[in-house]
Amino acid sequence: MGRVVVVSGGGTGTGQATAARFARDGADVVIVGRRADVLARAAEGIEAQDAGSVPAITADLTDADAALRVRDEVAERHGKATWWSRTRAATSRGRGRRAIRARTGRSR
Repeated sequence: MGRVVVVSGGGTGTGQATAARFARDGADVVIVGRRADVLARAAEGIEAQDAGSVPAITADLTDADAALRVRDEVAERHGKATWWSRTRAATSRGRGRRAIRARTGRSR
């Protein structure tokens, strides 16, 4: 099984560039963001670079329930993610990460 990379903020800017690079390098990439239309355009653009299929999941990762849903959806489609690339906006003040740790009992 290859690398599975989840890129938050994957619809624009650095997140989109990061997703495109991992996809071109052969990883299975999933992009996550809050705006479905932006994610769809980004996925199409990345796929147009012969980078394979890039699924997009609409979610606000500052919400713990949404973050857990993304984790579960990625696991169902691809198995466990081997890399999570987070942009600053997606983890605003760490709220999502702290909430996930509290719900799953994991320290990191």
